[in-house]
Amino acid sequence: MNSFLSTFDTKRHKKLLVIIFVGVLLRLFPIWIWGVEGCVRDECSYIKQAYLIVKGKGVVATTGWLWAPGYSTLLALHKVLFDSVYWMKYTQVVLSVVVAVLLYRLSADERRGLWACGLYMFSPVQIFFAQSLWSETVYGAVLIGLIWLFHKRVHSGWLGLILAAGILLRGVALYLVLIVGFFVYVRRQSTLRLLCAVFFFVAPYSLYASYKFDRFIVSDRTLGQMLWLGNNDFQPMTFDWGNGATSNFAYERNKKKNTYSCPPRPKNKKPKIRNRWSMERQDCLMKQGYIWIQNNPTEFVSRIPLRIAQMMTPHSFLTRHLRSGGWRGISEWWDELIIIWSASMSLLVLWTGCIGLVQNRKNDTTQLTGMIFLYHVLCISLLAGLSRYRVPLEPLLMLYAGSFLGGDWREVDRRTVVYIFVVLTMILPLSLWFLPSGWSWWRNYF
Repeated sequence: MNSFLSTFDTKRHKKLLVIIFVGVLLRLFPIWIWGVEGCVRDECSYIKQAYLIVKGKGVVATTGWLWAPGYSTLLALHKVLFDSVYWMKYTQVVLSVVVAVLLYRLSADERRGLWACGLYMFSPVQIFFAQSLWSETVYGAVLIGLIWLFHKRVHSGWLGLILAAGILLRGVALYLVLIVGFFVYVRRQSTLRLLCAVFFFVAPYSLYASYKFDRFIVSDRTLGQMLWLGNNDFQPMTFDWGNGATSNFAYERNKKKNTYSCPPRPKNKKPKIRNRWSMERQDCLMKQGYIWIQNNPTEFVSRIPLRIAQMMTPHSFLTRHLRSGGWRGISEWWDELIIIWSASMSLLVLWTGCIGLVQNRKNDTTQLTGMIFLYHVLCISLLAGLSRYRVPLEPLLMLYAGSFLGGDWREVDRRTVVYIFVVLTMILPLSLWFLPSGWSWWRNYF
């Protein structure tokens, strides 16, 4: 803790503090200029769930699926403490500072640390999500916190605690227990303490949700929806700009292309009835997804690169937000400048981050980071890709992008060059696949 706080010593870390100060302002400006309130798509669903929690309805699944409870609970807590769920945006700005400092402290030296911190604080994607009500900033902080604790060789129980927090934020984090548990075992730390910490913090909610929804649930139930979005007669659907459905009309039209026979949304808005419908809908979508994969195994495999490309697109919801006029009042040139800046930063982080991971591959912290990144990519490759799922992984890549840009590029041996060439051969076409989608005039030529 003392080493963490010493980072704010103005005499020793002036450059770092300047980067953090500017990065915080960039996150606050959109809130100050366009207001703190308002929501888009899933943001509205999170807010609705938070209000139901505050009203004593507990965790609900009125949208057709059940999210992990973590983020909605955080919003509900802000409603209780500050009388507004939107104060969560300011908490995420503070959390961004914590992530920036952890990236700096995890780096090998000051130069590499400044690069990693700068990439994070000046990333338009990270800036946008920090002042939005999606869970990406919080989940990204959990992943960096996990790497920090592992690097510091702390008691494995603390690793279990932060893993539990990740599971309660995102159901996909559940199987990270196997990955982290393996690395803890190799280090000859106690895997039992890790598992006990995860169990005792997740089990109470799991018992509550399983009883309430009459299904076995660990933290969420969204697999059916994801299977259906990525494994259907239409191509894997996303909600990015120029890359999938961006309107409810387009979404409903895609539903009609398929024999969508799952129960329709009931007109009765009572949470109990909507909860039952959501569980039945997930059962149905899972069944449809599995049947489609069994009937179309070749198509399922051939879509894996497409789903990964959807995740690795250099654009994000920020592009959609700008193209939809979300930041009203700024000129067309500013729109284009921000989109170019955002796409360029995303590609820089992805490419140099992967190079840095390859170059530092013999380090156990790097190996764990790489496995966490690959695990999330694997999950997306089998389900449905979306740029939003890449966002919490970017801080992990920024750590190694900063390492490479801060000096590692001078120390690349021949074998590493070969490995880097192989990795970039796979990543470059996937990351550039949807680059034209940010500019309609360019995309028309492809």
